[in-house]
Amino acid sequence: MTDPTRRTRWYHRLTVRLTLLGLAAVLAAVGGTGWMMLKQAEADVLVSRQQLELAEAERTAGLLNERVRQLMAALELVASQAAGAAQAGDQTMQDLLHQRPLLLGMFNSVFFASDDGRMRLIHDERGFRRTDINLKDRDYFREVMATAKPTVSAPVMGRVSGEPVVVFAVPVLNAGRVVGVLGGGVRLRNHPLLSGLDAAPAAQALARPTPTDREVPLIALTDAQAHLVWHPDRSKIGQSVDQEPALLAPLAAWAGAAGPVAPQARSASDARYLGAYAGMPAAGWLVWRLQPRSLVLAPFGEARQRALVLGSAIAVVLTALLLLVLWILLAPLRQLRARVDRLFEPGLAADAGWPDARGELGELGAALRRVLVDKQAGDAQRVQTLQQLHSVLQAAPMAILLTRGRVLELVSPEACRLLRRAEAELVGQPARVLYASNQDYEQLGPQVGHAFASQQTFVGELLFLRGDGSSFWGRLSGRPVAWADASAGTIWTLADITAEREEREQLQWTASHDGLTGLANRAVLTRQLGELLASRASATPSALLLMDLDRFKPINDGHGHAAGDAMLRAVALAIGGCVRSGDVVARLGGDEFGVVLLQCPADVAQRVAESICQQVAALRLPWQGQQLHVGISVGVAALAQEVDSVASWLARADAACYEAKAAGRGSVKVAGSTAASHGLRLVSGDRG
Repeated sequence: MTDPTRRTRWYHRLTVRLTLLGLAAVLAAVGGTGWMMLKQAEADVLVSRQQLELAEAERTAGLLNERVRQLMAALELVASQAAGAAQAGDQTMQDLLHQRPLLLGMFNSVFFASDDGRMRLIHDERGFRRTDINLKDRDYFREVMATAKPTVSAPVMGRVSGEPVVVFAVPVLNAGRVVGVLGGGVRLRNHPLLSGLDAAPAAQALARPTPTDREVPLIALTDAQAHLVWHPDRSKIGQSVDQEPALLAPLAAWAGAAGPVAPQARSASDARYLGAYAGMPAAGWLVWRLQPRSLVLAPFGEARQRALVLGSAIAVVLTALLLLVLWILLAPLRQLRARVDRLFEPGLAADAGWPDARGELGELGAALRRVLVDKQAGDAQRVQTLQQLHSVLQAAPMAILLTRGRVLELVSPEACRLLRRAEAELVGQPARVLYASNQDYEQLGPQVGHAFASQQTFVGELLFLRGDGSSFWGRLSGRPVAWADASAGTIWTLADITAEREEREQLQWTASHDGLTGLANRAVLTRQLGELLASRASATPSALLLMDLDRFKPINDGHGHAAGDAMLRAVALAIGGCVRSGDVVARLGGDEFGVVLLQCPADVAQRVAESICQQVAALRLPWQGQQLHVGISVGVAALAQEVDSVASWLARADAACYEAKAAGRGSVKVAGSTAASHGLRLVSGDRG
């Protein structure tokens, strides 16, 4: 049996008392620290969530404001072209709007009302039609008529749709006078203008069943007159903000501040909500985000109890185990600590001074001995590796650089030669000094990160800067020294590819240009025609000119091909001087040329063609004591409705050119039904 006296003396030892006191101190520290950490976490979460609400309110307001601005800009563009149509009649206005399918698709309805308030024309899902609706009583109509400025209405019940709508209205001006109003209606319950708000957490939370005493997040739009432009509960859209009590206090605070509808987010927080709002200046609306504090902090109530109980239990167990181990192994542990303090002392043998202990403490001592031995071996290996690396860099026939933390650490002699800088001028410098462009360098980081994340070598072509101020194109290749350790640095190779790029660019230019005149070739002209046909709605009006020189063959026959080539170059310059820089001028072969006039009506294209005829006819080429001259015949073909392919467009222009030739040359013919019937003749040789 155990001696009771001895057991009592053991419990009264100072070590045991210190152990119990330490346990109590640990429990108190863990409990107090845990409580303080939870309180701090709550405060941090509230601050973080407030910042999130501010950022999201500003982002949402910016996105919606841009959508509103685009809708208003589209209406203003058409209104600027509608003055004549407003005076000409309803059919002319319908034709004008019919040619703007993009505008019609941007709104649920588009209408035109004359200055007396009568809605003369409307387009919605049922198409174009006339109505007897009068808008004189609408505030937005009166505001546009009075101010001649665009406006966005307050939410109103649509007289056509019977749903809450807002109306984008712009004036139609004639000689500075408002002759009508062009408007676009947006149904607030289903228009893409407000798309994305349904997917927001506030809308989803409102759609889910919740206890009556549980507050839910809210995202809403209001105008400056306290109307709900958008709300997760669709039935409240268009109504007064009184239908949403959570918004009454923050909206009143905003109104009392008498501030503008600014895009910068502002706090709308109070005792119940973490909130933020941001303005949409283009519409005069406000985006509101309200997050109940009770929801944000709900997880902390339960977590506090669990954390305190679990933390206290863990603290007790760990403290007891730790103190028990220290009680048993106190002497060897002190010896081990003393040896660790001298772990890297120079001259001390790796095996000297370690405690003679078993178990975990013995294994720890053995592990530390191995660490010491491995470090000494690793230091020697690193020294040898650095020496070998330096030798490789010295002997490498290519430019090699090593960077770490965007700083140059090693450079090869070939890199110094290529960059025309001494090694001392590069090592220790930021890698930025190698690049000719700040923008290229800033864009390089994400590209390299993406490649390394996929464990791929980065390869790119960039403009580099030499020490003498000159620049060159280089192919940069790089990969990490160790894929798993970004801090180990990156190894780069660099090669001068300036000549290679120049050769590649020359090949690209040759493939799309005529070598004699420097004009675009047939392939470029054909591709341009195809692109215009593919985007006919935005490309109209455009026109194609096909031209054939008159009296060119006698120059070739009588004065030689050198004279003919000189004349072709002179004609190319004359044609280029008659058109805009954005138009396409091409040599199609022989003495035939083509011009694509972008956004050019047929009558203007005819005048351009006549100008080309005059310039070419006035051209005089001095050659061996003579003045050589030619004429030119031009066929004009506009992008008409019946043009359904590149071939048919070329055929119409070619037939018109043929008619110009037949009419006596040196003339211009515009393609019509008769000209189109001649068909396309292949360009080859000289028509004379």
